[in-house]
Amino acid sequence: MDHTLTIGAFKIMKEEGVAAGVRRIRATVE
Repeated sequence: MDHTLTIGAFKIMKEEGVAAGVRRIRATVE
């Protein structure tokens, strides 16, 4: 098991989740 690959994928998923949350908040505010 390559842990660096797992950590990298987790960071990408986390960043995408944050970006999606920001877009959702902006859509709610506007």
